[in-house]
Amino acid sequence: MARTYGKPADYLLKNASDKTLHIILGAALLTFVLGISIGSAMHAADEKFTRISASFVAAFALTFLLMFWLKRRTLTWENERQQFRRGARGEAVVAHILSNLSDRYFVMHNIPTPYADYDHLVIGPTGIFAIETKDWRGLVSPDGLGELLLNGHPTEKPFIRHFIAHVMRLRNHVSDTTGREHFFQPVFVFTSALLKAKQGDTRNAQCLSEEKLYDYIEEAKPGKRLSRADILQITKALYAFAQMNGKPAHLPEADKTPSVERSSTAPV
Repeated sequence: MARTYGKPADYLLKNASDKTLHIILGAALLTFVLGISIGSAMHAADEKFTRISASFVAAFALTFLLMFWLKRRTLTWENERQQFRRGARGEAVVAHILSNLSDRYFVMHNIPTPYADYDHLVIGPTGIFAIETKDWRGLVSPDGLGELLLNGHPTEKPFIRHFIAHVMRLRNHVSDTTGREHFFQPVFVFTSALLKAKQGDTRNAQCLSEEKLYDYIEEAKPGKRLSRADILQITKALYAFAQMNGKPAHLPEADKTPSVERSSTAPV
């Protein structure tokens, strides 16, 4: 089993929780305003409708407007919540696959940096892999220009180009820290889509279905295999970088193999 550290999908689950809280607070606000409206109506009824108070009219107008606004916002919040939860499920699936790599590998989840948060980083004898999980639905195909199409349409932004740039920046940081050049392989993993992209369709990023991820990493043939010392040195550099950017971590000791963990703590 791989030495796995960090909590996968932590960011997505937090965002999903925030959207749930928004829905609950919206419902509470609507209940509060509705209570004021009902109170104003009862007050007007006590006066046998001889006059309708300004507060009664204002309260019901506010209730109507709030209901109209909240209906639209709740649909948006619920859609976003479902997207975050689907993304979290996708990351959990990939995390489970990566945990089954051999104990020669270090697997890190949810690593923050100043320019990007990385879903998964894998460091092992066959290389260094920066993995982005996508829970897209439908057909994913190349556009012929190095990017992807979703159901025949361009995506909202150039995901491939942006991710490659982020991985290059991470590689440069690790190279500066360790004093050695190492190749980082950008990998997109699709957990729900029908994938039609082949190697070479998306520049130097690799697009895979979840079923092919394990074999791809274990059977990769790098130009130079990483030694155990290299793996530990790179892992320590990455965790130190994550720690600098807000992720609590204990760095692995270079003179011994870190113990296996299945929690949100980093290697000890």
